[in-house]
Amino acid sequence: MKRFLLLLTLGVFCFCFRISAQAVRQLSLKEAIAIAINHNPQSNISRRRIDAQRGQFWRSLSLPPPSLSVNYAFIPLGSRLEQFSERTLEFAQSFDFPTTIALRGSRAFSEIRAAETEYTATENEIISRVKIVYSNIIAKQQKLSLADENQSVAEDFAKKSAARRDLGEGTHLEQLTASVQRSQALNAVQTAISELRIAMDELGLLLGKRRGPPNNEFMLTDSMTYAPESISLEQYLEMAKASNTQLRASSLRRDIASTGYSLAWSSLLPSFSASYFRQTRDGVSGLYGASLGISVPLWFLFDQRGQIQTASAELSIAEHELGFAEDSVTVAVRTAYYEKLNSERQLRLYQTGILPESDEILRAAKASYNAGEITYLEFLQAKQTVLQARSSYIDVFLAYNIARARLEQIVGRRLDSSL
Repeated sequence: MKRFLLLLTLGVFCFCFRISAQAVRQLSLKEAIAIAINHNPQSNISRRRIDAQRGQFWRSLSLPPPSLSVNYAFIPLGSRLEQFSERTLEFAQSFDFPTTIALRGSRAFSEIRAAETEYTATENEIISRVKIVYSNIIAKQQKLSLADENQSVAEDFAKKSAARRDLGEGTHLEQLTASVQRSQALNAVQTAISELRIAMDELGLLLGKRRGPPNNEFMLTDSMTYAPESISLEQYLEMAKASNTQLRASSLRRDIASTGYSLAWSSLLPSFSASYFRQTRDGVSGLYGASLGISVPLWFLFDQRGQIQTASAELSIAEHELGFAEDSVTVAVRTAYYEKLNSERQLRLYQTGILPESDEILRAAKASYNAGEITYLEFLQAKQTVLQARSSYIDVFLAYNIARARLEQIVGRRLDSSL
């Protein structure tokens, strides 16, 4: 019986461990990016649009459906169809001018490239968002750790203030201050927990997780990184000119509009029709014939003129949009670059100055408190100063990673080749 209970206990333990392992999944940044690209709904939608445009390409090259007709003529009134004097079996096909077909194919091919550029833009956006959310989760976890530490400090302060008040050494104001700080610290912990859960849900949404247990979380295996770079603003601008998806999309829209303008002018060219028919007439079968037709754009002042005017306006719009996109990308690169530069400067300041100095303040405060030179309240104030410096450092580190991810998205190129 004891052996059975032992085996049952081990089985339950293994089951619970497996469930826990499934609930908390280890996830690196590289894995998160790969999963998001493959499973994010926006990525799948953009990928399917490429397939749709490829289908449109074949449709643009296709000729109109041929027609097959049978004609019975010269039938005496009141007789059946078999009493015909003439029967014609005709096969007819119409087709546009060859250059018109070629222009339609060229425009459709440009639309395929535009869909591919849209997919690349979606992919870059997803990668940027995953990096930002991933870094945000790490920052929220670190903030939660600091909030827990601050709560411990506030609890300790509240207990000692109450003890000092009981001994007659402390004041009522000191005890009230300690109580308020404890409540604020507890609220900060709950806020940090809520923000962490929201960030986890956002990551799950990016990864395409539409179903699953609500408490399913990830254990992130990577951390926020800082990699000093020697890339200048001019180099970033050159990268953006070559790789920015907004510029590429605007350029392709201009090409599509230009081809559409040529197509509008080609509407002045004639289209053709050809037919072949076999006839039976007055009992004689085996007769045949052929015909060739050509359309004449007689009313070019109306339909064709309207097409050309519309296409000309669309081409002008596309050219203006391309110019505006070039200016917008330049401003966006400069803004993201200076945001990254500013956060990088603050990051180095914290790493080389503020954090070491705050740690020195805490060491000096501990030594002074142990020597009886300062009160416990002054020691706690020094400790809270250190915690605040660490919290600000996390904010700056997160701002740096966000600025870098956004700069990558604008440039259209991954700065970290390992991801």
